[in-house]
Amino acid sequence: MKNKQQKKGILRGYARVSLDKQDLTRQIIELKRFGVKTENIYKEKKSGRTQKNRIELQRLLTDLKEGDVMVVEESSRCARNLRDYLAIIEKLSQKKASIISIKEPYFSTTDDSPHGELIRNIMMSLAQFDVKLISQRTKEGLAVAAAAGRYGGRPRGLSKKSIVKMKKIQTMWNNRNKSEPKMKAIETICKKMKISISTFYKYRRYNLKN
Repeated sequence: MKNKQQKKGILRGYARVSLDKQDLTRQIIELKRFGVKTENIYKEKKSGRTQKNRIELQRLLTDLKEGDVMVVEESSRCARNLRDYLAIIEKLSQKKASIISIKEPYFSTTDDSPHGELIRNIMMSLAQFDVKLISQRTKEGLAVAAAAGRYGGRPRGLSKKSIVKMKKIQTMWNNRNKSEPKMKAIETICKKMKISISTFYKYRRYNLKN
């Protein structure tokens, strides 16, 4: 599989630690051992709290070409949770690139087998479960606030235009073909509404139900 990917594109490695005093050497060794050339390793000493602040990660994602493969020692190097990881996978998909986690081959997108598709569906389901838990906690918090005489208004961070779009997405989600996989339905809605999967999750957190 690795040789096949090298023929199609470039292996681009990403190594990250959270603190300046931490060492990147171990990750770099693993990336080189996998086949990533030194000049194609993007190194960063940044917290994984937000993707936008990681300049080298953004540079790598920008540099990716069709057929390239992003290689990480493990998924936590590029994402702090499953939703972040899926957002990166989405960006790679848009560029027709892939990702490989050396220590977690089940997180890699180079596997087109039924088993690989199953793993990605499980990943999506886990992310949905996480969003559902957040939604449940939010509702519980609102219920407690209401009981105390405090009521919420418009969801924080959403404009009137976004709320209109959210309601439209809600209708599309409710009217989807429930016999098809949820991930396929999400991808269809995102394509029609021209939004990312991460944005879809954001709207779900406020309104959408299973």
